[in-house]
Amino acid sequence: MDTPRSNLPVATAGSAPASWQQRAAALREWVAYVLDGDLARVHPADRGRMMEWQEVRTRSAMLHLFQMLAVLATVKVALVMAGAWPVAAPPLLYAGALFVLLGALAVFQLGRSRGTDALTATLFVLALLVVLVDVPGGDLAHPGVTLACLVLLPAVGVPLLVRRHTALLLGAFCIAVVGIYLLLIPQLRVQWLNVLLYLAVALVAGFKLRRARSNMSVGHLRTVESALLRANTDALTGLLNRRGWLSAARARLDAMRRDGGTACLLFIDLDHFKRFNDTHGHEAGDLALQRTGRAIRARLDGRSIAARIGGEEFVCLLPDVSLHDARRLAERLQRDLGGDTPPITFSAGLAWHRPGETLSQLMARGDRAMYKAKRAGRDRVMQDAA
Repeated sequence: MDTPRSNLPVATAGSAPASWQQRAAALREWVAYVLDGDLARVHPADRGRMMEWQEVRTRSAMLHLFQMLAVLATVKVALVMAGAWPVAAPPLLYAGALFVLLGALAVFQLGRSRGTDALTATLFVLALLVVLVDVPGGDLAHPGVTLACLVLLPAVGVPLLVRRHTALLLGAFCIAVVGIYLLLIPQLRVQWLNVLLYLAVALVAGFKLRRARSNMSVGHLRTVESALLRANTDALTGLLNRRGWLSAARARLDAMRRDGGTACLLFIDLDHFKRFNDTHGHEAGDLALQRTGRAIRARLDGRSIAARIGGEEFVCLLPDVSLHDARRLAERLQRDLGGDTPPITFSAGLAWHRPGETLSQLMARGDRAMYKAKRAGRDRVMQDAA
C-alpha cells in the first residue's frame, strides 16, 4: 500500500518533545490515511455524506457480485445433489446452505437500511462458505482448490466495503477461516508459510483496491460538486446565480416550513447603474458589482442565501430574521458601499414570508417593494405591505 510521508510530530531544537497523546493521534491519522486514502482527509462534516454516497454506489456492485456467486453456488449444489460432485458432508447440508444463501440475497435486494444490509450480507457469506468449502473428511482429492478460494476472498470482498471497521472485520474473518482450514487438513500444514504469504498478498491487494476505489469516488464527487458550484455561481461576484438561487432558496424554504421557521427576503437593485457604467467605465461597473458581492457576503450569516439574479439585481433570503433586523442589515450595506469611491447606492425592498407562499410570490413582493423605493427617490429601503 502507498504510504505517505509521515506526519508524526518531531521534536526540534528549542521545542518540547511531542507527548505520547500527540504521537498516538498522529499515528491514528497516518493509519487512517493508509487504509482510507483521501477520505481520511476530508472534513468530518463532509465525510459522512461522502461515505453514504460511496455506499449507495458500491451496494449495486456488491449486489451484482452476490448474484453471480449465487449462480455459481446453485450450479455446485445441483452437481452435488446429482452425485456428480463428490463431497464428504451430507448433500442436504449444501442444499440447506443454498436455501439460506438465496434467502439472504432476496432480503439484501429489498433491504433499505444499513443494519439489514450488514446482516443479510453476513448470512450470505457464511452460507457461501458452507457451499464452496468442502467439509474436511473422507478422501478430498484437491483441498488446495478450496483453500485457494478462501485466500482470494479478501481480494474480492474488501474493496467493496466502505466502512473501515467492516473491511477490517472481513479481513480478520478471512484470516480466521484460513487458519481453521489449515488446522483441520493435515496435508496442507506443510505449506502453511506459502498459504499465509498468499493470504497476505490478497489482503494487501484488497485494501489497496479499496483505497483506490475510495480515492476515485472522492475525486469524482469533488469534480461533480465543483462543476455544480461553477454552474450555480456568478463568476463576477462569487454569489449564487439565478439557477443556483432558485434551487437553494426553494430548498431552504421547504426546510423552514418543516421546522416551523420564518424568513425575510431582501431585494436589492443598484441605483443608476447604466449611468455609473457610462460615467466611470464598464471595468468600474464590474468592480462595483464585485464590491457589492463582497459586502453582502461579509454581512450575511451562514444560514442566509444571497445571489446576483440579473445585471445589477441582488436578492437575499434571511431565515429567522425579523423585518427590523433585515432593514438594519440593508442600511449597513448602504453605509458599506456608500463610503467607497466612487460611492454605490441601491434601492432595496423587504418582504416577510407568508405561510404557504411560494418563492416566486415572495420574490414578486420583494421586487414590488424595491420599485416602491425607486419611485420614492432611490437610495432607501422600503417594505412590502403586509
